[in-house]
Amino acid sequence: MGKRTLQTKQVMENLKLVLDHAGTSFEQVVMTRIFLTDFRYYQTVNDLYASYFNNRLPCRTTVGVMGLAGNGDIEIDLIVYCGD
Repeated sequence: MGKRTLQTKQVMENLKLVLDHAGTSFEQVVMTRIFLTDFRYYQTVNDLYASYFNNRLPCRTTVGVMGLAGNGDIEIDLIVYCGD
């Protein structure tokens, strides 16, 4: 596995832990933002990201950035519906 694949997997697993702790799941995610330092890895990130969503992808924005905290290459944030 490449560096970006490993980073993406770690980001998604971290998000899964946060969602589990909040008593919810990726099924309740309504919007995501992905920040990438290099769009050459867009497809790699996209394929792994999509594998967490069981055929129902939330709306999404992907943003190219010059750098991220901690020298990572990928950052993802979520908006999750937590109603009834």
